[in-house]
This record gives sequence, structure tokens and C-alpha cells, in this order.
Amino acid sequence: MFKTSVVVGNSNGLGVAMTLVLAGKGIDVTFIGDEAARSEISDKAKEEKLQDKISVVNGMEFISDVEVAFDFSPDGKNKKEMAGKIESCIPENAVLAIHTILSDVSRIAAGTKIRNRVIGARYVAPGSVKNHVEITRTLDTDDETYKIFRDFAGIISKDVVDAPDIVGGIYFRLMPVSANMAARLIMEGVAMDDIETAIIYGTNSQIGPLRVADYVGIDVVLELLEEIYAESGEATYRPCPLLKNMVQAGLTGVKAGRGFYTYK
Repeated sequence: MFKTSVVVGNSNGLGVAMTLVLAGKGIDVTFIGDEAARSEISDKAKEEKLQDKISVVNGMEFISDVEVAFDFSPDGKNKKEMAGKIESCIPENAVLAIHTILSDVSRIAAGTKIRNRVIGARYVAPGSVKNHVEITRTLDTDDETYKIFRDFAGIISKDVVDAPDIVGGIYFRLMPVSANMAARLIMEGVAMDDIETAIIYGTNSQIGPLRVADYVGIDVVLELLEEIYAESGEATYRPCPLLKNMVQAGLTGVKAGRGFYTYK
């Protein structure tokens, strides 16, 4: 159904790129990312014998025929600029799906000329455990765009949730609170493994809040808390000092090799 898709960004979009490749079902993927991510996705495609389904490239000039373009570039002030670059390369009828947790999607879409074809798509890390995508309509997203992307999300075996166009959406509005409270418990002397075990068995989850925070990035969790706290003033979102200390020490999670836990 979808002959071509694209994931734009660095390793942030790697998990979704792999999901698209492994989904098969007629989906071709063009992946643009940093060198390490391109190498990893290329190796994975070879391992699964899906080399003919993915093109690993350097430049955006190769995405002129995509139907769905994903923007997994890092959140921040360059997000609008990236959306504009993608827009200038893709067909006028393509859908631009933007992954952002630190901004509302409408703010990013406002800088494009295809506002009606822009939609928010929040994927949750780690992808191997969390299997859903939050879809966010902007103020201008039309019904056709919404239907196309919702159908597409179903094709790649993702459960679909409709989320409001606010910082964090649903999951990323709730997740940092769990991580924040868990960090406070650690400061009160509770063992990390006991916190993880209590949540895993108490909520029938596959992973606890501390490891989720490690996968998402302690720095991202902290930034989310600060952003929402500044916006809402709710004490629930006031960052725990432990999180601030960890970020200052460079212990930002899986990407740094160490967060609450150590990773090789």
C-alpha cells in the first residue's frame, strides 16, 4: 500500500526505521541519518534479508517520491528549519509526520506551506517494549492526512492513540512524573531494583520507570519536566535534584552508557 517511506533524523528515528523495514508489507524505506545509525540500519536490513526494501542515503534529494516522511530530528530551535527542508523535497501530497515531545506540533507546522499535511507522531522508546504511536492533529491537519497516517500506523502494527497537541502529549506527559517520583524515592533510600520490581508487577508492565527514563534520556526527562513545570506551575513536575545532578554529571541514560543503570 505504501511503497515508500522515509525516516529523517539521527539515531532517534532508528527504532522506527527498523520497525518499518521489519514490517515488510510492501513498505520501502529511505533512511537518512548520522553515519552510525545508517550503518546499523543497513546491517539490520542485511541480517533480515530486506536490503531491497531500504535505501540508506546521505541527502534529502533522495526523498522526492515518498508518501510519508518522518522527522525524527532532535527537538529544539532547529525543528522548524528541518520541517522546512523536508517540505521542500517531498511531493506536495505527501504526509509529514513530526516526532516532538518538547513542543506542540502546530508551532512547528506553522513554518511550513503544507500545514494541512503535517501531523504529530510520537513514538515511545524503547520500541521493542512500547508498541504504540500517539497521533496528534494540528489546528490545520485535514481529515485525509489523519486517515492516511492512521492507516499507515496500523500497517506497521502500532496501536494508535489520539493525543492532544500539547507538550508531551499523553505518554510523555505522564512518564516524566513517574521517573521524577522514582528519583525522589531513591533519594529517600529506596533501592532502584525494588522500585522497578514494584512497578513492573504492580502495573503489569514490562519495564519500570527508571529504565524507561534511561532509554528516553535523563536529559530529555529533565527538559520535559522543566518545560511542563514552567508552563503549568504544578509541583508534580518540579524536577527532583537527583535528575539535575545526573544530567550535570553526564549520566543521561543508554546513549551515554550509564544512567540509573549501566549499559555496554
